[in-house]
Amino acid sequence: MIDLRPSFESYFFGDDTNTKQHGLMGALQDFPTERLDYLKQHIQQLPRSGRVFLFGNGGSLDNARLIAQLSRAESINAKTPGSIDDYIQYFSGAQQDNLFQLGLEQDHVHADDIVIGISGSGNSTNVLEALTYAKNAGAAIFCLGGRDGGKMTGICGEQHSIIVKHQCMETIEDLHIFAFLILLDAIKQQTDCTIACARLHKQLQLFLSDKNLNQITALAQLMIDSTYNNGRCFIIGTGIGSNHFRADMGRGATNILPIRGLACPELFTTNSALATANDDGADFILADGLVKYNCNENDCAFICNYKHETMYTYCTELLDAAGTPYVQCQEQGIDMSMLNCFDGEAIFSMIGHASGVVIKAYFHSLFHVRSIEADMNFEERQKKLGMYQCQQMEQILRNQEQLQDHEELTFCYGQSFATQQVDGNKLERCYY
Repeated sequence: MIDLRPSFESYFFGDDTNTKQHGLMGALQDFPTERLDYLKQHIQQLPRSGRVFLFGNGGSLDNARLIAQLSRAESINAKTPGSIDDYIQYFSGAQQDNLFQLGLEQDHVHADDIVIGISGSGNSTNVLEALTYAKNAGAAIFCLGGRDGGKMTGICGEQHSIIVKHQCMETIEDLHIFAFLILLDAIKQQTDCTIACARLHKQLQLFLSDKNLNQITALAQLMIDSTYNNGRCFIIGTGIGSNHFRADMGRGATNILPIRGLACPELFTTNSALATANDDGADFILADGLVKYNCNENDCAFICNYKHETMYTYCTELLDAAGTPYVQCQEQGIDMSMLNCFDGEAIFSMIGHASGVVIKAYFHSLFHVRSIEADMNFEERQKKLGMYQCQQMEQILRNQEQLQDHEELTFCYGQSFATQQVDGNKLERCYY
């Protein structure tokens, strides 16, 4: 068993051997708070008819939804564009590039509105299209980005671009949600964002105690064990942060491996949650979903229980009875009490990001993942091959000596990789 604790310390605090890459805490100290204050001024000056729209893809969409939710709690009229129910219909109809623009059209965006695009790379086409559309409609446009800012900065302008100078996408997403924790705290405390940023940094420093880091490390080890045992990882929570954690584990932590990877089932949908709450009571929403999976000792769980205590007690009863190991957010687990002044869902996302980075690095080393250059015939707008196409391409690459006999072909974000099965690995090959 490898000690994962140093990898978590590197994610949060940086690595002395890599002076070019701050950890999360160092990047937070370097946050461009003057740009955030400029956005704060615009939000505070919103007329009654003004709204704040936020959007992005994947984790950035979860961040947009959570930021909007937190903003509404502070009486700021914020939302993602249009109806999220239409998003799948749009991209299934080859309208992915216009996804958020169509939402802004639904909402009749106008000059009193603020529109904020979120993209770690700054180059997501649907975000760029929506920002351009909003600008032409007269709205004030801003962007949350990372790395070099990408094309968004050219559309929004330097003063309207809040760019995190970091290369790690997970850290960038952490800092995007922290940006609004800082901004909203500054509004509540009637102070500037530099002071609010220092306050968040102090509380996070307390949160990242020796005890909490050990608990987070233990959780990551459980997820690795679950992957080896063809088990599942249940991220048990009802909020956007826990959903973000679940999605990142299911997609990001093990998505280049030639095995199934980490399975993180959804325990409820909006439909089932409303039905259960109406028929049985809200405390049974999670347990009703969890019991259907017949948990066992090969599974693991992370319980996002900083509130709604009874709801989670029913889940721990099931896990204990099944012998399923778990980590929870309570005094005896991951203690979140020092962050009561901020939103716990953002912390669940942060734990998920850190875990994903650490688990991904561990498995990439174990499976000897290496990038390869291959001429792929992808279907239009697709970035990987189906099972039989992949088998055929593997043979072609072996004939070209780009792929060794003991290596297998995998894909991630449009790039191609060669991987090796671990000696003695009992896990079956997976193409998806």
